[in-house]
Amino acid sequence: MVKTPSIQPVSAAPIILVDDETELVHAVGAMLRSEFGESRVRATSSPEEALGWIRSEKPAVLITDVRMPGVSGLELISHVQSTWGATPTVVITAFPTEAVSVGARRGSFVYLPKPFPFRSLVETVQQLASAPAATFSGAIAVSTLADLLQLYAISGSTGMMQVNSGERRGEIWFERGQITHARADRAEGFEAFAAIIAWPNGSFSWKLRRTDRQTISMSVSELMIDAYRVYDEARRDGRTTTPPAASPSLPPLDFSFDTTPSLAAPAAPRGLHPEALIPREPSPLPPPPLPPRQSPIGPEAPAAVEEVLSGLARLDGFLGAALVDCEYDAPLGAVGSGIDVAIAALGNSQLVQAKRRTMKSLDLHDEIEDILITLGRQYHLIRLVRSRPGLFFYMALDRAQANLAMARLRLADAERDLVL
Repeated sequence: MVKTPSIQPVSAAPIILVDDETELVHAVGAMLRSEFGESRVRATSSPEEALGWIRSEKPAVLITDVRMPGVSGLELISHVQSTWGATPTVVITAFPTEAVSVGARRGSFVYLPKPFPFRSLVETVQQLASAPAATFSGAIAVSTLADLLQLYAISGSTGMMQVNSGERRGEIWFERGQITHARADRAEGFEAFAAIIAWPNGSFSWKLRRTDRQTISMSVSELMIDAYRVYDEARRDGRTTTPPAASPSLPPLDFSFDTTPSLAAPAAPRGLHPEALIPREPSPLPPPPLPPRQSPIGPEAPAAVEEVLSGLARLDGFLGAALVDCEYDAPLGAVGSGIDVAIAALGNSQLVQAKRRTMKSLDLHDEIEDILITLGRQYHLIRLVRSRPGLFFYMALDRAQANLAMARLRLADAERDLVL
């Protein structure tokens, strides 16, 4: 039975954060308190403790990981919604499907991939306060069926979801988080799934069942992207279409998720700086020295770079930081005195280039997000700037004083704040 919501205003209701990564909870909890007030934020690495808070009071927003020992994030979400009704929820996960979720729809569910920019979390919490009511209800209430499907996929669930919308009935079967089969009326496979995903509202139930049938061989992200594409095309053209069947060439049970970076699209690659000409004929005189290579960044860059780097200098255990141009082995700006930035810029540029060569040799079609080097007394962090592929942040921290989770979050914020 759903309780009557607390009479206290939403602005006074608690924001609950739960994740089994203790460092992340400590860092994110501290930053949330600085934004929303000390008394409003409750942060814990114990799902059981969070469950106790949920039982006593409806949260303004629940922020939870999905895969946790003991009580899973799925169980927490189910409990808060069965107790208090639809509750704004942020799912933080290392297995994101953000191409379909983040920023694509407004609703009571938002997915943030780890590591995430802290400012994105703050803006998400603020926006969820005015989220529309859920349109699919069951043990969990969500705004769109896609939110629900992704939640079960991320949790690695096996079973059958029965979906009802008016007189329509559908079934979606999961195997270890992968959707393998769907059925609606006389349709099966992708055609049935595309029909179900277009239903505007309804209810669902979850049954612990398995099937040997496999009519779907796409990853969850590919499946939903294609289903929404078919739906959007049909709606735009004002016609009903029969969705194409899934390609038989796709590998079975592809357990991959889309990891396209959110919030910022990569900029076009920068043009190469012309090299100085080297004389073709030998000369008895020493050749003139080559002009120093300079990064093709505008004159306004130093002030912007210094401002962003100064924000990193406030971290506990901070030794030094720099923004480095990987193509020219040159720091564009630096702060701190605990590290030789010139040497660090050169050495870490070579490290990033070597890692990229290795990925190419291994045929890994992916991008480096960050690199952590753990020394006996220091952490060295490298974070690549996705909007400017040739740049990366480098930061050195005293390991005894630093909070690694907070440092990674601050670097993500620095990448977002960088304007060149």
